[in-house]
Amino acid sequence: MSENSLGEYITKNNIAGIDIFAKTGIPTSDISAYKNGRTRPIPAERIYLLSLIAKESLKEFLLLIYPKIKLENTNKPDIKTSSLLTTSFGRLINSLEDYTINTISHKTGITVKRLKDLSSKTTSIIWGHELLLIELATNVEPGTHFTELFGHLELNTPEVQEQLREEEKERSRRKKKG
Repeated sequence: MSENSLGEYITKNNIAGIDIFAKTGIPTSDISAYKNGRTRPIPAERIYLLSLIAKESLKEFLLLIYPKIKLENTNKPDIKTSSLLTTSFGRLINSLEDYTINTISHKTGITVKRLKDLSSKTTSIIWGHELLLIELATNVEPGTHFTELFGHLELNTPEVQEQLREEEKERSRRKKKG
């Protein structure tokens, strides 16, 4: 598991948890956990959504959030395996011509089993640091695979943002009373 600097980023840029919630739908309890460092792996989908409210480009945001990330190996292993590739991640891996699951596992340190699960089980969630490692291992610009997998996601409309803000304020009021 790779450490991240998301909490530091949110704090340094004075981004309010309620604003993140309103724009992305990420629960404020999760945002608080990210800020306090209690949650280390962050789903790649959430990293992508957070990048949409960041000032930096997706690439810059990823490198700020994961400043210490690096590949375990840079050489190529000799072994090849096949896998059921039924998820969007699996299709992405299948489209990478010179890279097998074993090659990616060898370079990133992500186990073959984990990569196979991500490729074939729709319930598996890829973490942000895993997807960034895969981008580094496959020699693509950071953010490329994030955009391929999550480019369809958008921030909430201003109307939905206002509704979510009101719901969160009401939740906070009830919590203080109870």
